[in-house]
Amino acid sequence: MGLAGCGILGSDGGGGGAEDLGERVPTQTMQHYTGWYQMESAAEALSQQMPERLGVDVEIAALDVATAVGNVFSDNRFSSMPIYYISNTQDGTVAWERYTIDLAGNPGGNVSQWPNCAYSVLMREQRKIPDQERRTEVLHEAQSIRSNDLAVINLGLPFDNTWAYRPSDVQIDENQIGTGTFFPQNVRLYETMEPVGDSEFIEIADNQTHYYNDTNIYSNQDQVGPWNNLIHSKLFYVDVNNEESGFMNSDLAESVEASDDGLEYTVNLVDDATFHNGDQVTAEDVKFSFEYLAGNTDVFLDAPNVGMTVEAVDDTTARFQLDEPFAPLVTRDFHTWGILHRDTWVDAGAPEDAENARPAPEDMVGSGPFQLTSFTSGEGLTAEPYTDHHEFDPHPDANLSFNVFTDQTSLFSALRSGDIHAGITSPPQREQIREQFSDQLSIAPGESTVALILIPQWPMAPTKFFEFREAVAMAINYQEIEALTTLGEREPDIYAETTSPSHPRRAPNEMLYEQGNGSVSGDMEAARERLREEGWGWDNDGNLHYPQDADLSPRWEAEGTPDPDNYPCLDSEGNYTRPPDDEVDLPIDIDEYTA
Repeated sequence: MGLAGCGILGSDGGGGGAEDLGERVPTQTMQHYTGWYQMESAAEALSQQMPERLGVDVEIAALDVATAVGNVFSDNRFSSMPIYYISNTQDGTVAWERYTIDLAGNPGGNVSQWPNCAYSVLMREQRKIPDQERRTEVLHEAQSIRSNDLAVINLGLPFDNTWAYRPSDVQIDENQIGTGTFFPQNVRLYETMEPVGDSEFIEIADNQTHYYNDTNIYSNQDQVGPWNNLIHSKLFYVDVNNEESGFMNSDLAESVEASDDGLEYTVNLVDDATFHNGDQVTAEDVKFSFEYLAGNTDVFLDAPNVGMTVEAVDDTTARFQLDEPFAPLVTRDFHTWGILHRDTWVDAGAPEDAENARPAPEDMVGSGPFQLTSFTSGEGLTAEPYTDHHEFDPHPDANLSFNVFTDQTSLFSALRSGDIHAGITSPPQREQIREQFSDQLSIAPGESTVALILIPQWPMAPTKFFEFREAVAMAINYQEIEALTTLGEREPDIYAETTSPSHPRRAPNEMLYEQGNGSVSGDMEAARERLREEGWGWDNDGNLHYPQDADLSPRWEAEGTPDPDNYPCLDSEGNYTRPPDDEVDLPIDIDEYTA
């Protein structure tokens, strides 16, 4: 129920209740992941702000990660405004390509179900640009389109990845904490870990439960998880503590050469890399890994989405032949996906049965600095150091145990008791550490490149209306959300983007939509005026109503797909196709960049 007396009465702001208005905007469901402090706090704040500031009631739904993600990907319309975040790489396109039109609808992966042809053209064409500076310019233009149409609303803060650890149980080089903190993507930190005392394992808590689902081994969810960073090694890695080093830090590969037309990449492997069973990592394994990924993009959602064949020229040379130019292959995929031991995965059913091919834990032969010793779906994994790794040199006693926690309170209790030696923390817990437990726990601060976002669902009312999305973005008090979620540790970021300001490829602020009408506290009156301009209004109880003539029908049916007749960049089968130039409004001449 909206608060009586705080609204504008009638569509003209002047009287009479709702007789000159359309239907009342019903209660909106706002889903988030259960047990995630930032999401819970943001949802609680928004459930109070939305009735007060816009006259829209909000019902909170706390769901496990799998259910929440499934709701979004299936386009089942359970929630009109989910709270979300999208893991990303330094290249940026893992998250940004999720918004292309061919992924809208069920079961696509376009998390806002936002079909925009101009954006989709830029995101497809940027793949063809080998010059990374020019490619970044195009990515900035695409971000600007998505931002200014409010396909996402930034809730003002980066995903919180600040951890705490017990120095009495694990020793680390704090200079390696960086932005990656204890996430497995930060391999250099894991390389420095050394157990203290007589514990058999360094016990690590992880609330990223999807990394430990047996359907997600070596999966689309694993850019920062253990499988592609610790158990397997990649061709190159991004040093999250040294952004200036760029994308090409050598791991299994020492160099890559590109043809002028962007259709051929020659990867030169190091000659001393071995799998955990002692087999040499060869070009045949590289060929198998990438052809397996590219041939099964329905299973590996973020795999390189380009036709390719890979030739094993010799043991240490792999030549990639692409059907079309695909620049993200080097700056994204070569440092995202670990190299598989071909024979192990063939024995497990790959490549024919990618949906079910999973080596048993005892049969897993990896290429990374840690060797899998056990895995239990839904609970975690253990790994021992692989001391013959060619690039990383983990401590020989650094046996790792990753433990799944779905409840932040239980995690913190285990951290305080010593059952866990490192785990992610919430701001109130960090405050407790500073006040009560500083002699037991040390804080490892980190700022993610990923933003916590609201993803308004584009096909359904009320979020299908731009003026409603804009009113929400104007009305939110981001300072209040920040105070609840980080206790004043950060200044709110009020630009509509999926990444935080620390991401190396985020567009300049002047290209992005500035939320809150320029104020971190939001602007309720400006938000209401924006709605009033389009014929919305409030009844005598302060409840928001649609305009009288508002079309409330969905843009397409739930769990369906966009109608190709409405979008020139979709063919009759719903697949992306480059539309004629006169049918799409592009901010730049993209052909000048791809020539």
